[in-house]
Amino acid sequence: MRDFSITKQIAIISLLLLIISFIIPFFTDAGFTLVSIINSMFIVGMIAFLISSFLLILKVGFFDAITHSFRTFFKTFSKQGQLLGDDLDQMAMPSEYEYSFAKPLIIASLIIIVIMIIFLVIYYL
Repeated sequence: MRDFSITKQIAIISLLLLIISFIIPFFTDAGFTLVSIINSMFIVGMIAFLISSFLLILKVGFFDAITHSFRTFFKTFSKQGQLLGDDLDQMAMPSEYEYSFAKPLIIASLIIIVIMIIFLVIYYL
């Protein structure tokens, strides 16, 4: 995204996820009911939460050791040897990339899940 503040990013992503959650029930057999809205909000919220959690795990550097091991393995067992090895050494680790939208996405997904829980409480009352 552009140079928006984090609150604007959270608001835009939350609104986008909410719109997607309200559009999905139109394409299901259940129709536009409160239960189908709750189900779609759960699916959209959880998918966004899983994607953002994975990006945050990448940013922490959890997969850097695995990436380094695979690069060493391919460098050792490649037929081209040095040529491939030089390219692999220059590649950036997964934690060196910038995932600036991960934190707003995880907060927005949690907002969608909280709204879904509110709708669930309304449904059971």
